[in-house]
Amino acid sequence: MARRPRFDIEEAARLYLSGLNLEDVAEQVTSRRRVSSGTIRRHLIKAGVKMRRPGCPKGRIGPEPAIDIMIAMYRAGHSYRAIGDATDLSEATVWRRLRAAGEESRRPGKRPDPQPLVDVEWCRQMHAEGHSAEQIAEWLGVEPAVVAIQLPPTPG
Repeated sequence: MARRPRFDIEEAARLYLSGLNLEDVAEQVTSRRRVSSGTIRRHLIKAGVKMRRPGCPKGRIGPEPAIDIMIAMYRAGHSYRAIGDATDLSEATVWRRLRAAGEESRRPGKRPDPQPLVDVEWCRQMHAEGHSAEQIAEWLGVEPAVVAIQLPPTPG
């Protein structure tokens, strides 16, 4: 029979989702007997709380970057580092995900000049006026994913 946690799981979830790390959550939700951060993590997972990736900035819990955006940036000539900077992933993670998606690695020294980054403010203005990312990309002559990564996330 599973033991009940010695702390308020809803309070722990609220604190974690507000951006606190597991150590800080453990410190705040336990009173007399200290509960380990591992125990807090285990109970949060059981409660269905989406955990942040290790080393991820506080509060970054949202969806993983879409592989089509990473592929479009890679094909446009951007390096693993540039893609990682744009998606908050490490170079190694970008490389693994591109490889898993079937994207072949470029030979060393054979990287094309990256497409110039688009004017972010202009793209956002056009998007706010009702134009789609595909339409903006067509005007700029770039892949739609290159424009889409510059636009604010849609609620939902």
